Amino acid sequence: MRQRFEGRLSERFLDLALDYVRFGEEPLALETLCDYLLEEAVPLSAGDFEHLMEFNASMQPRLSSNVVAAVKRLIKSTGQA
Repeated sequence: MRQRFEGRLSERFLDLALDYVRFGEEPLALETLCDYLLEEAVPLSAGDFEHLMEFNASMQPRLSSNVVAAVKRLIKSTGQA
């Protein structure tokens, strides 16, 4: 997941979000990552969004529909996958 957002989100934010994975807190890691993406208004490709949603589908609890909708608004027409 880190590679998808390197260069668009600071290393510090990536480290903070993904550190939760080391403690078995994958849902919190995803929620934190999405919070940082939203705070920094990081443009996403449709592929980025799909990747996040695939990860979300495997989580319990899942991201709220409000967070999903907000992250979806970050999708830019970039042609990236």
